[in-house]
Formats: sequence, C-alpha cells, structure tokens
Amino acid sequence: DVAFGIYTAQGDLAVVATGIWFHAVLGQLPVKYIVKHWIDDPSVGVREGDSFFFNDPFYGGVHGADMGLCVPVFYDGKLVCFTGAVVHTGEAGGKEPGGLISNSESKYDEGLLVPPMKIGENYTLREDLLTMLAAMTRDPRTLILDIKARLAACRITQRRIVEQIDRKGVSFFMGGLRRILSVTAEAAKKKVALLNDGVFRQPRFMDTVGPEPGLTKIGLTVTKKGETLKFTFEDTTPMLPDKPMNSFFQGLIGLAMVYYCGWFFHDLPANNGLLETMDWEFPDDAMINAQGEAPTSLAPFAQTCFAHGIFLVGARMSYALDPLRAVAAWYQGFGAPVFGGVNQWNEPMADIS
Repeated sequence: DVAFGIYTAQGDLAVVATGIWFHAVLGQLPVKYIVKHWIDDPSVGVREGDSFFFNDPFYGGVHGADMGLCVPVFYDGKLVCFTGAVVHTGEAGGKEPGGLISNSESKYDEGLLVPPMKIGENYTLREDLLTMLAAMTRDPRTLILDIKARLAACRITQRRIVEQIDRKGVSFFMGGLRRILSVTAEAAKKKVALLNDGVFRQPRFMDTVGPEPGLTKIGLTVTKKGETLKFTFEDTTPMLPDKPMNSFFQGLIGLAMVYYCGWFFHDLPANNGLLETMDWEFPDDAMINAQGEAPTSLAPFAQTCFAHGIFLVGARMSYALDPLRAVAAWYQGFGAPVFGGVNQWNEPMADIS
C-alpha cells in the first residue's frame, strides 16, 4: 500500500511507482490543492525546502490511514515539479486502533484528518507540528518514522531531478513531463476507440454496512462511445449517514485504475493522461459520494466492491479486442485484522496486518 510519484508544477501525475494502482491517480489531489490554495497565500506559500503532509481522505480518496507527503522541486528559483509519497500508516488515532474504524458514526470518530498542511521549511521538519501529530495517535513513533521515510524518498528524487536538469536543462525536463502525459492520453484514446460501442451494466452488492449486516448496492454502468468511457451509478444505495461504508467519489476513480492500469492499459504508462478517456457522473445522494460529516473509515471495502464491477464490465467490453485479458474479477478484499496495545518494550502501538 505505497506509491511514489513525480507531478508537474500544476499537480498532474506524470510518473509513478506503486504497489497498488489506485494511488496512481489519487496523489494528484493534495498536490493540486497546494497549487491552488497555498502557492499564492502569503501566510503559507510554497518555497524550496518545504514539505507538506496530508491524510484527510477528501484530498486522497481512500481513508485516513493512507497518509502522504509531498515536496516542491525548484531549480534556479523556478518551481519545476513536485515529488510525493503515499504509505499506509496503520494507526490514525480513531475511536478504535488500527486505522479501520468499524463502528464510526461520523468523521469525528475517525481520528487524524489533515488536509494538505506545511510541516517542514528550509529542509527541516517542524518539531512542534510533529509533536502535535504524534500526540493524536496510539503509535506516535511509527507515525513520525513513516513521515520521515516519505520525506527521505522525496528528497532523494528531488536530488536526482536537479541532477537531470543540470544535464538536460529545465525546459527539457518540464517539457518531458508534459510530453509523457500527452502521448499517454493520445494512446489511451486510440485504444478505447478500438472497443465496440455499447452500454455495459454490472450491479454489485455487499451484505454489510460495517458494524452490522445490511444489503448495499453499487449500480455501475459504463457507456463506451468513440474514445470515451462514461461511468454512471444509477440505483446505488444512498449515503449511510452514520455507518463507515461510505466512500468519497475520488476513491472510485482511484480504484478504477486497478483494472485500467493493470489490465486494459497495461502497455501504457500509468499517469493522468489515462483519465482523459473517462467521464464520471456521481449521484448527489449515494454511499459512493460521501458528503458532510459522513464516516468513510471502511471506504476501501465499498471501493473494492466497485473494482470487482469494473473487472466484470471490462471483461465483456474488451473480449472482442483482447480475449486473453477478459478475466473474472480477482479477489481484492482487505483481510485486515486490527490490533493495538503495547509492544515488548512497553511502548504503545496499533496497526492492521
């Protein structure tokens, strides 16, 4: 459950390495938030040596245990790109240990929810902010070590980017990121155009709402026309205002990449260019479009249910083009025992495994 990416100066993901494909496109959200809200804000700003932390799923699309950090990369005073790392940290300070709060009734039960926030300046993490974050979880040491690990990865990549710009020039590097995106987008459109036009439906059901049994439905419809795939969700279960099985709509866009990056677009780079083939329409009142104070701690389960539907739709949609990749939905569930307490050194800890 990890991803690392290089983003354009506008926040578009150009290059990614990831263990789970849904992080391939979700990491752009906090970066674009920083670009939109903090670059020109005199009280925050974006400067060389800064680092930003985030874990609120509204900005990352999954749930609060998926935490990230990104840094801006400058060259001769010019912002050229961002680097960012997302790693699942097993404890987020909610009402239950381990980051998956099975009985949360609102987002206030789910612990640490941080929008993109500057936690480092001048190549130094701020100890006051680290202390604040550590005080909000059951396993402060792991939280802080994970933050530092993300930052180390970002700084290593920053150094290598600067070395590359020294050799090739800043225009070459920035243009290269844009070129990767445009070439990927055009290739993806051509591949989608090879599919037969049509409407493909796949309702998916779950028998739980988190803490108790309950039937829920995600009504997935994919309409393929020309170079575009349109995703709609008629007849989907309404939002569950006090159950944690809701998901922000961003999370479904991310989970779609499990199929598209790993199967249909397997021969193309994973980046934002793939998204140019897709349109999305989400109902206002649906468990896959969380609003307000609704809990989302168990969003990965709803998202996985949706991902099963994507595989089944994709199999029917692509069979005439590539029958060897028209496969049934493989198991993507989260068998995640939650635990918490003290370790052998009598230090607090909590996680999932």
